[in-house]
Amino acid sequence: MAPQDIPVERTFSHEDYSGRFKMNDIGLIRLARRAALNDNVLPICLPVSPALRTKQTIFFVVGWGQTQSALFSNKLQYTKLNLVQNDECQKQLRQKDKFVRIFDTQLCAIGADLSDNCSGDSGGPLKSISIQHSRYVQYGVVSFGLRTCGKQSAPGVYTKVESYIDWILSRMEE
Repeated sequence: MAPQDIPVERTFSHEDYSGRFKMNDIGLIRLARRAALNDNVLPICLPVSPALRTKQTIFFVVGWGQTQSALFSNKLQYTKLNLVQNDECQKQLRQKDKFVRIFDTQLCAIGADLSDNCSGDSGGPLKSISIQHSRYVQYGVVSFGLRTCGKQSAPGVYTKVESYIDWILSRMEE
């Protein structure tokens, strides 16, 4: 499928973003025109209602980032992940980086067989299918990991979308 080159009308970065602590790692891009829907471009729901905020058990991360054989993929990649409780996530990540801190506005997830998000996947979705609504819902945004993808098993960290619903909705109206 041919790429769609769409100009950016406006960007929104979270005003309280901290690169040092990787907090409030979320932003929005308003396109100058609508994207054409196809196999790689589809709408996704946000967890705006309590019914959509129900935690699923199986998640998928999707991205064009690094693979075992290349810095970027020319094919959209995905892998299945399971949530890891934040305290357990912090414990696992601190074995490699003693300064990591996981906040309530973040989610952690890990895959089997060394599958994970990788460099180049940042900003991509952590999604699941809402059982009640039979639609994909975006629960997280790829934030960071230990750069061990494909080499060691470690949880990836995602910005928790439901913590930012009011922020997102207020920027959509500007």
